[in-house]
Formats: sequence, structure tokens, C-alpha cells
Amino acid sequence: MYLMMKRLFDIVAAYVGIVLLTPLFLLIMLWIKLDSPGKVFFRQQRVGRYATPFSIYKFRTMLQDAESLGKQITVGRDQRITRSGHFLRKYKLDELPQLFNVLLGDMSFVGPRPEVPVYVNLYTYSQRAVLSVRPGITDEASIQFSDENALLAEAMDPEKVYIEEIMQEKLRINLDYMQRASLKKDVEIIMKTVAKILFRRGKQTAFAELKKPKDSLHILLINHYAGSIRHGMEYRPYYMASQWVQQGHRVTIAAASFSHLRSKAQDGIGKLVEEEIDGIRYVWLKTPAYQGNGIGRVLNMLVFVWRLFIHQHAIIKDRKVDIVIASSTYPLDIYPARAIAKKCKAKLIYEVHDLWPLSPIELGGMSPKHPFIMLMQAAENFAYRKANHVVSMLPKAESHMREHGMIASKFVYIPNGIDVNGWGASEPIPELHDRLLRKKRLKGEFLVGYTGAHGLANALDTFIEAAHLLREQPITFVLVGQGPEQNRLREKAVALGLENVVLLPAIQKNSIPALLSEMDAFYIGLKSESLFRFGISPNKMMDYMMAGKPIINAIAAGNDPVAESGCGISVIPESPTATAEAILQLFKLGTREREAMGMKGREYVLKHHDYAQLAWRFIEVMQEPRLDSASNSPLSKMKEANV
Repeated sequence: MYLMMKRLFDIVAAYVGIVLLTPLFLLIMLWIKLDSPGKVFFRQQRVGRYATPFSIYKFRTMLQDAESLGKQITVGRDQRITRSGHFLRKYKLDELPQLFNVLLGDMSFVGPRPEVPVYVNLYTYSQRAVLSVRPGITDEASIQFSDENALLAEAMDPEKVYIEEIMQEKLRINLDYMQRASLKKDVEIIMKTVAKILFRRGKQTAFAELKKPKDSLHILLINHYAGSIRHGMEYRPYYMASQWVQQGHRVTIAAASFSHLRSKAQDGIGKLVEEEIDGIRYVWLKTPAYQGNGIGRVLNMLVFVWRLFIHQHAIIKDRKVDIVIASSTYPLDIYPARAIAKKCKAKLIYEVHDLWPLSPIELGGMSPKHPFIMLMQAAENFAYRKANHVVSMLPKAESHMREHGMIASKFVYIPNGIDVNGWGASEPIPELHDRLLRKKRLKGEFLVGYTGAHGLANALDTFIEAAHLLREQPITFVLVGQGPEQNRLREKAVALGLENVVLLPAIQKNSIPALLSEMDAFYIGLKSESLFRFGISPNKMMDYMMAGKPIINAIAAGNDPVAESGCGISVIPESPTATAEAILQLFKLGTREREAMGMKGREYVLKHHDYAQLAWRFIEVMQEPRLDSASNSPLSKMKEANV
């Protein structure tokens, strides 16, 4: 709703502004023409939303072809600035033509100021998140750096200072704005901008603020399966760490060299290898390769935990660690994590992805008395008792954790998130996918998509059987991904004679936004399992919501983001009939109704699942007072009594 209201405000205000200010426009144009030879308007390429280039309009304030006479930035009383230009810049009147940019949809009244491509190319991966929103005529950073030219005039190397300090601080301010954006906040920024222009006071202090030391944490995140944009899944450690680095913290990720989840393994390396990725220090610990879930995977786990113990000094290096996070899916890493935390007098946080050993018990049918399960159970209980805080991705898991020794005041829910930046830098889909989808589009087909793993747990037989029920309708079922069930599903579709089912290979993650934009609706399903009573937080659902298309949710769980947001239809799991009926219902809706439904999901995920926001929440947990099992504080007692 906020995004729709913001755009409506932009259109109305820009139109009214252009009409009312036309006389002023004519006076300024005449003054510029009389003051110096050249064009009245200045156009420059800037980088807009989703990294799309556009031409920004301004009144010319510099000599004709000034860009060829100096740098991209202006410093102090730049000799290239004309007499009229000094006045127009002082009162920001040179920005008025950007009302046309707002009307055209290139810009908004409030949003991160658009940069030139040469500076955008210097953004880190996490900083590129500012490209996910429309740039603005004004923003909080512009207010704080309203005398930027004067500040740069004091610097020995103005461009270096701009790139390394001022631009970095502006990006930090804008990323913070994106987490708190609202119409009320936008109006406040507009009013502050007007006040700053009309009542200029004192000398700019923002540059001095840059020089002040910031409180910086050194965070050690231990995650066996941690990946990156170079290596593939899993992505949460990378996205969280990227945000923490952006906030000024130092992050070390300790991970195993081999993981079945990664598309690129760190195989054939030494026992310990360091690598820096987007400002994050990765420490890869050598572990043996494996296949499946047998003894090879168990050995891989044990070797990783052992190496965490014996390489503690190399992992910590000469850095003081403030926070240690044990975040592997299985709980054994809590032992070396606590040892490191005690040595560094650091806070210990246990992050829970899945409930182990309950997952292999309920999903894998293992006995609670199996030696491996008993080992995992002891580690889980130890983690709940010894961790200062427990961060859970499962919203309904607190009761289980309390049964195993956790005090209620330790529990914090921080779900999986969405990489907003990835949606601002999407790559085109492969030619095979583009050709097949375009062919279906030309036939007027309604496309229902599924992307991700093709495994037994994903309930894709239900999806195929729903396609069989709707084979007479102009609806195509598109499955994109890979997995052990893909060939069987393809054979099943052929056996049923389904021409309305298309199975396509997996694609690179950075092409997912472009692929999802081609669909009309999405399917997500899981086999019914009692374990889901603790809630779910699937990345796939976040991607679907971000795409702004309605979702058919066939998962029975303790939470239902689709129902909570109103972005689709929730149905009984593993029911082809219910799934087919939901798809047909969406098909019969008007395009505008589907778009409105999809936008609810997008707004929901931006509000609750943006990694920038989740990373800030995690930092708040790190900065809270320590809690342990012996805590007798009044707050702990109150929380315990009220649960």
C-alpha cells in the first residue's frame, strides 16, 4: 500500500508543481540564457531503480561542456559554475526540472539521490540494495550533506574523500531510510529539505561526524554450510554478514570446504584457507567430500567440528571476537563455539535453522535412542542452556526449546529473508527458457511457476496431477530447477500426455527475478509433516512474494505467510483437486486483481523479510545484555511468568 500511495503522491504533486512553477521556470531559463552561452537544460545519465540508466534533468549551472573540463564532483566555488549557477545551486532551484523525471516514473520526491554510473560501479554488493527503490529529488543524506561542496574544498583529494567517506556515509543513511520508509517519513524529509534551504544555519558537521570512531563488533559466524554469491547456497550467512559489514562491523565466517548444498566447492585446499568476499573474511576448513546422508556426511560434520577446535587461534587470528554465533544446521558446533566465546569473553548466540535431532527423528524415522541422535540431543540441550541468546528461524519453536532447557527470555525470532539487492541487478534468463516461455505467452497461456529443488518433500506430484485436471484450460505449468525427482516427474507428465507441463533446467540465482517476472502465479508445496508445526521460513516463498505475483500455498504449518499477507490462496497439502481449484480461481481473476494480490506479498516481504532489516534486528540482539540459564533478573522472571 505504501508503494502505491507514494507513487500516487509523486504523480499528483509533480503535475501540480509543474503547473504552478511554470512562470518561475521561464524566468530561470531566461536568466541562464543571458548569463552564459549554451543550452538551458543539463542532462546527465544516472543510475535508477533496478540499475536502469535514465537521463536526469536540471537547469544548467555550469559552463557548457563542463564535464570535459573537470571531475564528476564539484568542489567549493568551482570555476566552472556560472554566476546564475551559484544562486540556483544555493537554493536548489537547479533541481526543479526533476519534477518531469518524477512524472515520468524515473524518480520519486523522496529516495536515495541517483549517482552517475562511474560511482555506482564502486558500490559493494550490499550497497547496491539502494537501487531497488526509485531515486529521489531529496533524501536524508542530502540534508545532512547540504554543504558537500564546501566540505570537499577542505580535502587534499576531494574525489578520494567523496568515494571513500562521504559516499559511504550517504549509502549508510539511505539504507537506513529504506528500512523505515513511510509516507509520514517522506513528508518529514520534504519539510526538512525546505527548512534547510530557507533557513541555512552554521557550517556542515556531517564530514566531522565521519571522523568520529564508531562502535564496531567483530562477529564470528560458524556455519558448516555457509555459501556466498560465488559458491551458491546457503545464502543467509552471506547476506547477513554483508549487511553487518555495511553497518561498519567486521565479520569472519568459518565454514566447511565441502557442502552438498554449494554449486562450487572449496575442494582440494589446505587444512585452513582464508578468502575475502565483499569485505567478509571467510575461513574454509578442510572436510572430506560425501554423497547422500550416510556415514560420509557424518564424518564430514565431525571433521569440521574437530577442525574448529584445533584451529581456534587461526580462526580468531589477532582479532578480538565480540560475538560468536553457532549456526550450522546440526548443533555440534556449539561446543567449539562456546570454547572460542569463553576464550575471547564474547557473547554466544545459537542460531537455529531446523530442529535437530527432531528433524532426522520425524522426517528420517531415526530412533531417539540411536547413538547419533543421542549425541545431537545432548548438543542441542547444551546449546539452549549455555547460549546467551537463541535466534530461531522457526516462529513457533520456543515451546520445544524450553522443554530442552532454554529460558524463555533467550528466544528471538528472526526469519529467512530476501536479497532486495538481487532484484535490482537481475540478469536475463537463458535463451532456452526465454524461447519456450515466449512461445507460451504468444498463445495467451496463463503461466503457473515452480522454481527450486525437485525432491520428494516438495510435493510436485500434486502439481503435475493438478495440471492433468486442468489440461483443457489455457494454463501452463512451468517447473524450473533440478533434483532427484526431476526425471521421474518428466516421465509422469509424458505418461499422462500433458502438453501443458514444461520442465526446464535450473538457472543462476541472479536470473531468478527475471524468470519469476514471466509468471502469472506460483505454486509452493511440501508433504504433510508434523515437524512443520513449529513454523516454516522458506526462501522460495520470499522470492515469490518479491516478484509480486499471487501464490498457491500447499503447506500445513504453524504459520502461513500467504494468508497473513493476503497474497494468494492456501490449500490442503498434497491435494491435486484443491490445488487445481485455486489455480483456476486465480486464472479467472482480472489482471488488476491478481496484481493487487501480488503487491500485498511484495509489501509484506519488504516489511518483514528484507535482509537489511533482519541484520539490524540481529545486531540489536548482539547488543542486548547477556542472558544465561542462571539468570534471575526481574525481566527474566516476568517473561517466564507470562509465557
